[in-house]
Amino acid sequence: MKISYFSILLIFLTSTNTFANCVCERYNDHKTPVNIAIIDLIKGDNATAIKLLNETNNPNISNACGAGILLISSIYNDEEVTRIFLKAGADPNMASLKLV
Repeated sequence: MKISYFSILLIFLTSTNTFANCVCERYNDHKTPVNIAIIDLIKGDNATAIKLLNETNNPNISNACGAGILLISSIYNDEEVTRIFLKAGADPNMASLKLV
């Protein structure tokens, strides 16, 4: 599997707190369930995201940087998760990725 520079940036934003210009740098914990689900989606595993939706009943869940499951599933063409989250009421117009 080839990982793009954008993937590396997303992994970095969801798994570390050292990105100096990110307003969420102090609050983004890579061990949170949403970040684990995001990292799994990037790796091609959608089971964690679906499980998270079932546990939280929140289709608009996002991490401290604003990266949501719907955004990541859309970027990585995971049609199943995108469809499930939209059917559950995820807002496709929700603001995303707070980088500055």
